[in-house]
Amino acid sequence: MVLRRPGGGGRVSVRELPWAGGDGKRCYVIGDGDGPVSRLADEMEAARLDMARHLLGRAERTLKGAQPADADLLALVAQLSRALDDVLRMVEGG
Repeated sequence: MVLRRPGGGGRVSVRELPWAGGDGKRCYVIGDGDGPVSRLADEMEAARLDMARHLLGRAERTLKGAQPADADLLALVAQLSRALDDVLRMVEGG
């Protein structure tokens, strides 16, 4: 997201971070995207995307294999749900 600076001083980039604040509210960083908070957000987003890829592969293997236990499927669905929520938050917020 890009906002105009007050007084017509150009534009500033606003990025939603991939974590919530202590009160559960969304967090944002303002800047050019080169600072330490932006780099940490990049690393966390990359890790979450890697986890989503890993879970997707696990789901594919589980569905191709023998009859999985209900507990295994419930755990997998819960993990996939969290991963999808993370990815959607990154895409929709950024």
